[in-house]
Amino acid sequence: MDYPIKPTNRHPVIGVLASWPVYSGTLNTLLSPILRGICDAAQARECNVLMACGVVPDFSANTAAWPFYAESADFLPVGPWNTDGLIVIAPVQSDREQAQFIEEMLVTGHPMVFTETSEIGPSVCLNNEEGIKSALRHLKEHGHRRIAFIGGDSQRQGDGLERLQAYLSGCEELGLDGDSRLLEDGFFTNPGGYAAMRQISERDDSFTAVLACNDESAVGAMQALREAGKNIPGDVAVIGFDNRFEARNQEPPLTTVNQPAYEIGWQSLELMLRRLDGKTRPETIERVAAQLVIRESCGCNPILGNPSSTTITQSDWVETISAVVFAQVGQLHIEIIRSLSSGLVDGFARSVVEGDPAPFQSALQKIFAQIEPLEEDAHAWQSAIQLMRQRWREQNPGEHPALNWFDQARMSISQFAQRQLLRYFAQQNQFTQQLSLMSAELSETVDLAPIQSILDRYMPGLGIQHAHLVLFEPGVDDPLAWSVIPGNTKIPSRFATRSFPPARLYPDSPPYQLALLPITMKKRPAGFAAFDASNLGPCLDVARQLTSTLENIRLYREAAEGRQLAEEANRLKSRFLSTVSHELRTPLNLIVGWSEMMLKEPEANSVQIAGQIHTSAQHLGRLIRDVLDLASSDAGQLRLTCEPLDLGEALQMVCETGWQLAAEKGLEWRTDIPPNLPRIWGDRTRLQQISLNLVSNAVKFTAKGLVLLKISIQDGMLEVAIRDTGLGIPFEEQPWIFDEFRQSDRTTSRGYGGLGLGLAICKRLVELHNGQIGIESSGEEGSGSTFYFRLPVLEEAEPAPESQKQTVLILTHQT
Repeated sequence: MDYPIKPTNRHPVIGVLASWPVYSGTLNTLLSPILRGICDAAQARECNVLMACGVVPDFSANTAAWPFYAESADFLPVGPWNTDGLIVIAPVQSDREQAQFIEEMLVTGHPMVFTETSEIGPSVCLNNEEGIKSALRHLKEHGHRRIAFIGGDSQRQGDGLERLQAYLSGCEELGLDGDSRLLEDGFFTNPGGYAAMRQISERDDSFTAVLACNDESAVGAMQALREAGKNIPGDVAVIGFDNRFEARNQEPPLTTVNQPAYEIGWQSLELMLRRLDGKTRPETIERVAAQLVIRESCGCNPILGNPSSTTITQSDWVETISAVVFAQVGQLHIEIIRSLSSGLVDGFARSVVEGDPAPFQSALQKIFAQIEPLEEDAHAWQSAIQLMRQRWREQNPGEHPALNWFDQARMSISQFAQRQLLRYFAQQNQFTQQLSLMSAELSETVDLAPIQSILDRYMPGLGIQHAHLVLFEPGVDDPLAWSVIPGNTKIPSRFATRSFPPARLYPDSPPYQLALLPITMKKRPAGFAAFDASNLGPCLDVARQLTSTLENIRLYREAAEGRQLAEEANRLKSRFLSTVSHELRTPLNLIVGWSEMMLKEPEANSVQIAGQIHTSAQHLGRLIRDVLDLASSDAGQLRLTCEPLDLGEALQMVCETGWQLAAEKGLEWRTDIPPNLPRIWGDRTRLQQISLNLVSNAVKFTAKGLVLLKISIQDGMLEVAIRDTGLGIPFEEQPWIFDEFRQSDRTTSRGYGGLGLGLAICKRLVELHNGQIGIESSGEEGSGSTFYFRLPVLEEAEPAPESQKQTVLILTHQT
């Protein structure tokens, strides 16, 4: 195949492809440090980088991003047309489209480097054999002989097969029981590890330890063991592989084999540059050392250690402290930890000799200076100080000023960690503010032109230097042939998609490092967002907001042009005008009246008058919101943005508002929300709207007594019930209480206003969630009522239902 000539650039352009999504709700904790290592190395070596970042669209698919469009991949323009070489992270040879693309690249001679053991080209990979065998040796030292193994995918080449082979040969070398009944593939996933552990246990439960091919499988296995009544590590020891962030958060913390992902990323770029210079052979394989990270799931307690009856050397201190810290940090390299530990021990030794804590404190400050820009957790060094204090007391049982130095050091670490946390919260608050403000502006955008200027204003506040929205335009035979950047004046109106980035979009120096995220509409590629890669965290949120904005613009255009919407508007007009005119006129008259009073009587109580105007305006706003929601629903454009939700957490805002409303009216407010509720698949904002509407009604129609919000499980569904001691709903009115423009005679006779739309909108929103809504009331006046809605529970271990796989649901009205 012939490819267009790449644009000339004095900096080489390196493309990065990953075989699984970079984002699945959040940034992947294994891919993230690899990508950071690649970008940092590229910056040091003055290279341009284009990273194709796949996104899981609906929590069930596994969509990567590649230079082709397929069911298993979103298209992004990172390929042979616009790069000098491609780094492929963990190629999946079992994926037909990926394998075909890689084979084509090899045939055409386009330079490639892989970050997993590969027989098809140069690779940078972990020393899997060393890692697996070190784990087996450690388990043997604990007395284990029958060790189960949860593999990856034994049917394909790569890390999984290497680790399986290392396990088999390790068992033979160490004299362990290599029983085939103790083997099962877990496919590198949490559910896979869970299923594999159950299958092994059903065949043979005589094992006393489990070694998993990766941390996700290990976490799934731990869950299965706990459900079977097994204690970890008392009954079964567990060791994982990779040292992902999740390993530290387990209970007990997961012992694992460290995969220095950042170093792998850095070295893969270095290998690519040597490949481009012709200084490496195609069969080159560079192995990165693996190291066992000892925590508690194997039966060790690395912090307390074992009492020492002999004097330990300074180098012993360094190694012991380094191991303890290494077990609790993220991707900080072990050599950096050793250097910092050595400085800490040297500083302490000098302080003891000089009788002055200053050298010890200075060494601690150097540690803070090193870990602060890396955002590593300072608490890991608390364990180091604790261990040093313990060892010192063993060798020096008497009183010594050093004991106070240790206490001061621990206080300094706590203060530094607190500052870290406060800075983190401040940064997250800033990010949240920026995203919220940007979202507000984008949500009001009905045209493509302003999008770029909005991005330019808000990206720096998110730690991202620049971002561009790129939209595809079709060619004669290719729906992705051309691209445009709306609102950008630096480049021609359109350019060839596969030549991205076009000339003049970025300066020649410094080199760019870009993360490209796909934008899809109706499950079809619509374009992509190109971000400066200095902060990958917020990119997904921005890309999703851009997708939502494009959807809003599309809907706006369809609404403006669609004849059907106009016909629907005419059909609703008479019913709307007859009911709405009086309700809207009332708050408007109040606003006009009070404002005229302010104008005629400037000395009147302006604060009270402003409050009355504000209250009337709020009422008017609620009426208009209900009308707009109803209009959107009838027009078939009522949207849900769904995600897995903890309903108790999602309704906290409603609980706080309900308490305030009840307190203002002198009512008692209660909530009954149990912990650890199963999650549901829903739209957070819409579910808050439903609940708040029901709570507001309960407070509005209750003169005295209480209002209760309760969440429970009823008939396998999650039920939200709002009970009040108010007027109650007559029995004969209950069948139509959720109809549009209907109100109870009992409320209207007492002068309660309203459009009669709130419950109708609630009903439609609940039904869009595949839920049910209802009312329970004896019908007697003053007996109160209970409004409730029920939602299906989301099965965590299973994908979302087929009918709910889209994040954005668009309802089309049928006539």
